[in-house]
Amino acid sequence: MGEETRHGEVEVDDIERGNYQQSKKREMHLKLYRAAKQGNWDVVKRICETKKGKEIINHRITKRGETALHVAVSEGQTDFVRKLIKEMSKKAIKARDKLGNTAFCTAATSGNVELAQEMLREVKDLANIRGIKRMLPIYVAALLGHKKMVSYLYDQTSDKALKDAERIDLLVTLIDNDIYDVALRMVEKHKPLAAARDGNRETALDALARKKIGQARAKCFNLLCQFSNLNWSCGADQKSNPLPRKAYELLRLLCKEVLLNVSPRELIFKAAEQGNLELLTILIRWYPRLVFEVDGNNYTIFHIAVLHRHRDVFRLIHEIGSSKRNNLLHLAAKLSPQNKLAAISGAALQLQHELLWFEEVKKVVRKSYVEAMNRANQKPGEIFMEEHKVLLETGAQWERETANSCMLVATLIATVVFVAAFTVPGGNNQDGNPMFLHKAQLQVFAIADAISLIFSVSAVLTFLSILTSRHARNDFLQSLPNKLVLGLGMLFISVVAMIVAYIAAIFIIFKHGLLRIAIPIAVISVFPVVLFIWHQSRLLWDLFRSTNMSKCLFKPKKPTLFYVGASGKATKKKV
Repeated sequence: MGEETRHGEVEVDDIERGNYQQSKKREMHLKLYRAAKQGNWDVVKRICETKKGKEIINHRITKRGETALHVAVSEGQTDFVRKLIKEMSKKAIKARDKLGNTAFCTAATSGNVELAQEMLREVKDLANIRGIKRMLPIYVAALLGHKKMVSYLYDQTSDKALKDAERIDLLVTLIDNDIYDVALRMVEKHKPLAAARDGNRETALDALARKKIGQARAKCFNLLCQFSNLNWSCGADQKSNPLPRKAYELLRLLCKEVLLNVSPRELIFKAAEQGNLELLTILIRWYPRLVFEVDGNNYTIFHIAVLHRHRDVFRLIHEIGSSKRNNLLHLAAKLSPQNKLAAISGAALQLQHELLWFEEVKKVVRKSYVEAMNRANQKPGEIFMEEHKVLLETGAQWERETANSCMLVATLIATVVFVAAFTVPGGNNQDGNPMFLHKAQLQVFAIADAISLIFSVSAVLTFLSILTSRHARNDFLQSLPNKLVLGLGMLFISVVAMIVAYIAAIFIIFKHGLLRIAIPIAVISVFPVVLFIWHQSRLLWDLFRSTNMSKCLFKPKKPTLFYVGASGKATKKKV
């Protein structure tokens, strides 16, 4: 009985001791909570000096699972937070409350950039730890419209932390909350975002469309939406123009990226028909060659402007202005998009194509445009040289390397066939005459050898003229491409003739009972010719097309405005 009593007393003591400890712990938590809320560091300092003080400051101290850091951050106690995070463990700094938010998420919610900076100095990856509903701090800040916080966190958030779907969600949220500078940086870095859709099937353009963009831009935007399968259109009564500069930069960039997936050719005729001068100007600035495009009726945008009596559009034939006072020839002097240049083999032919465009535009504009200055005091010719400087250097290098390689081959062929001319197959008789003088094979050998020698030497001289050329801008228009075509053509003929001479020599040597050896060798000898054609056919074709077909590149296949009918009389085409 006595033992049971003593055992019961021990249990009561343990319970009372436990209750006391719990009570003491709650008391410390309460002190810590009040200190964090008020920013009273002296209280925390005294707590840290106690036996378990260092451990207590890492505890969750509220029913919502918040630490003292959560409380201090929510109250904006910057100095307190700076001192507290130096005492806390990194694990406690990263701790989440019951909602899933870290203290850093709370800082992002408050928009206090100074707090966020202090915390990131201590723990670098806080910006990449997700909070409530798996949202990153930058997304939370964007939802609440904290521009400075978003701008700061954009540089601190790892690119890998954002998934593709989250990026477009963030971009749309940024636009909705007028945070255009960060939105612009996002699209510049991730171009596919321009056409991506969020969970609500909205694009960045859809989000911008909800803003007031002014009547002229509304017309431009409606047409772009129509061709981009966007489900929004601007109201006609939007006469204000309140968007900031960064928003318009974003709009231009989004439109440009969308146009990469939409044929500008489709847009330009619709814009001309509606008299949408603003969109036409944008399109022609980006794609100067569009002024020469024709629709199904062989109408250019200027024909359509006349047809629909759009005076402002028709004026573009004389002046397509820009904020930099660039006329049409200035625009034609700019470098073509890379996807257009990539379709042409070799930098030299690319430069020739650019020159052809420039010269053709020069023919159709006023003579005064040739010497006209833009705002940068540049003439079209100066812009052409500046824009094509790298292409000119690359083209000259490409021409030299191609000519040098081909000249080496032509020299080797010339050496071989020259020696072969004095080494007759079958040898000579006692009189010094060839043994097979009257044989057809020897005649074929002699003719083929002579052809190979003449054409290989001619090829060497042609390639030498390319190497010694000045490689000036206008040389790439006709002179250098023609020489390259001529040189490659003569090199090809010399290779073929050399192989023919070799085959003829084989048949002379193996004529008597050894045709079974001569025929396979002759067949195999054709392989180098086939290999030459296989490797050089693309270049040869591109050179031929560029040098010959370029002369009629801009000539109409038939008259656009008038044509001669079956009766032989000039007939007006029906409108």
